[in-house]
Amino acid sequence: MLPHPSIVFVGVVSVLVVFLFSSLFDHVVGRIVRFGDDGKPYGFGQSLCDIDAEYHIVFEEEFDGWFLDRRRWTPTLGWATTLGRDALLTPENIYLEKGDLVLRSQRDLKYNFTSGAVTTMNKVVWQYGRTCVVAMLPGTNGTGAGIWPAHWMMPNDNTCHPDRGEIDILEMLNADGITYSTLHYNYEMNICTMENRSKFNTSLIPDFNTVYHEYAVEWEADHLTFFINSQPLIRLENTYNSSVDVGAVIPQAPHYLLLNTAIGGNWPGPVNENTAFPIYHKIDSVRVSQKQWQCVGC
Repeated sequence: MLPHPSIVFVGVVSVLVVFLFSSLFDHVVGRIVRFGDDGKPYGFGQSLCDIDAEYHIVFEEEFDGWFLDRRRWTPTLGWATTLGRDALLTPENIYLEKGDLVLRSQRDLKYNFTSGAVTTMNKVVWQYGRTCVVAMLPGTNGTGAGIWPAHWMMPNDNTCHPDRGEIDILEMLNADGITYSTLHYNYEMNICTMENRSKFNTSLIPDFNTVYHEYAVEWEADHLTFFINSQPLIRLENTYNSSVDVGAVIPQAPHYLLLNTAIGGNWPGPVNENTAFPIYHKIDSVRVSQKQWQCVGC
């Protein structure tokens, strides 16, 4: 997860205006649409991955078993800077419960903080299509300083980051209810100049920690669009012009998915004495749909 080198709102009003006029953002105010058969509250109806007949499911993970499927997922362990930040990533913080993948974060007497993270790197990778993650995010506004959950995608070859792109489907800082959906790119995508550009959108989700919402991206060769609960947030066209900073460079390489909760870091800032632990990042499902089969390991 790259920090934002400069905060420039693209097609989005400021956070203050979001709070003052939240009624204008009906697609992110967290209204409960339905309860699942298991009693879970969902803030959306039909999944983005199911809406259009031209898209077909190529990967689906419901986390209904007893153990994480290691054929698809790899726990990230140890001091992984971008995934854990100030927390040690441990296997004990990754488990399945009541149809959720749970990533727990907690205080620790020896390591200060521990947390959980998983990826599909080198196991399930895809290029283009829709990626839909249904989740209930951790923390509580007012006692969430330093909490940084994320659902994001990286190129599987990991070369010249972010030259081949980084797709941040969802990030939230300090449990404040404001989500960030971001595309990082380099306008000379394959030159390895390591120049980070970004375009992003912010949304307000007041019930992020009590309702399951769907955070998604539609990624095709010519555009990339972020969604929450099947409602479009921002569409980026593959028409970057460096002289006027319009458009974006859409990734053209296979990516894998990362799910994690970082603790601390330069963007949210550190945990403080009011930060409440333990916290639970609950992922209900992950689905990928494509127009044509472009998913390896699915």
